[in-house]
Formats: sequence, structure tokens, C-alpha cells
Amino acid sequence: MLPYTGRIVDAVRGHHVPVIHFSTGSTHLTGLVASTGVEVISVDWREKLSTVASGLSRPVCLQGNLDPAVVLGTHSFIEEEARRVLDDARELPGHIFNLGHGVLAETPSENLAFLARRVHELSARVPA
Repeated sequence: MLPYTGRIVDAVRGHHVPVIHFSTGSTHLTGLVASTGVEVISVDWREKLSTVASGLSRPVCLQGNLDPAVVLGTHSFIEEEARRVLDDARELPGHIFNLGHGVLAETPSENLAFLARRVHELSARVPA
């Protein structure tokens, strides 16, 4: 995986776009992925963001990592889990809140809208 990832990163580096890497079930390789020069590593829901960050040799923005099944739950559960992800990401050099691996087909759109609103509201309260 690493040689191919490195070649892709090198190929797009000069186009002034951020390079985001995502692969599921491979958090044990994030240190190697970071060495390719990616700007963002997307993390699925199986690993804490702070744990992934602690294994990196350089600061990298992390993206993720709410379990997509959470958005099937009640609004209070969605908010509780969103807070947990945001709290875990508080000390990271950069964080993009996202689901840990896509939206499940049966997810109610009103739950996604609620999640987006709450993440914006909760993130606005976090000192930069």
C-alpha cells in the first residue's frame, strides 16, 4: 500500500489541493501513511483519534470518526457520541469531524441534519 500511496500523493501534491487518505481497518499503518506527506488522515470509528495521533511522527490533521450507526439513534445519543469525538479531538493539531465510514442507507436525514447542527454549535464553543 505505502509505495502506491506515496506515488499518488506525489502526483497530486503540485495541484494545490489537500491530500486526504482513508483506508478502513488500517490505523496500525497511519504512521507510515503520514510519512508520505498527506495533509489529512481519515480514521474510521474503531480507533480513538487521540490514540492514532499519539502514534504519528509529525502533526497531521485527522478526519473522523463517529460510528455511522450512531446516527440511527436518538438525538441525545447522537449528541453524546458527537461530544465524545470532539472531546477526543480537542488537542489535535487539526480535526475534521466526519462519520467514520459513510452514511448508512437507512439513516434518517433529520438525524444527519441534527448531527451537523450540533457539531457546528459544539465546535463554536471550543477555544481555538
